[in-house]
Amino acid sequence: MGATLDNGIPHAARIYNYVLGGKDNFRADRDAGEAMMAASPLLAPSMRANRKFMTRAARHLAEQGFTQYLDIGTGLPLSPNLHETVQQIIPAADVVYVDNDPLVLTHARALLQEVPGATGRLGYIEADMREPDTIFSDDAVAGVFDFSRPVAVTIIAILQLIGDDDARRVVTDIVSRLAPGSALVISTVVPDQDPALGLKP
Repeated sequence: MGATLDNGIPHAARIYNYVLGGKDNFRADRDAGEAMMAASPLLAPSMRANRKFMTRAARHLAEQGFTQYLDIGTGLPLSPNLHETVQQIIPAADVVYVDNDPLVLTHARALLQEVPGATGRLGYIEADMREPDTIFSDDAVAGVFDFSRPVAVTIIAILQLIGDDDARRVVTDIVSRLAPGSALVISTVVPDQDPALGLKP
């Protein structure tokens, strides 16, 4: 059954898209995003910094020669996406996006554009990062990646949603499946405050 689109209800991925300046959002998402930014002035700059971090990390990994990328917790596409960054450097790089939200994957399949001249495979799967078995056993992952070789796994701005114990378990599980020389890129929300702004965590 396909994802149901209700544009009158704010959606986390579309709010994130709006805060980052994307166009794939609705009035309800924009209203919710504005309210969140008013309550947390650091929200927008931290999201933009996080996005830039993802791009820098992806570029660095491609420059190091990584050809296999597993992006867990993809969110809505917003250029430059991970595959755009790495396939511009390594056209043969394979990228698989993972999200547990069918609506996000519906958008991804429609919006993610292939990089001109790229020969690497581009895949999408619906799976929950709290269940790594469902990710690594999916044909779009198991049938694309060679896990005897290094894989770059990115988990960007998502671990804070599942709690410390689950996050620790998930990361440990994922790392145990990767070949030596693999890479793990993580960003997450932390409770630190900015003393200059006087914001409470």
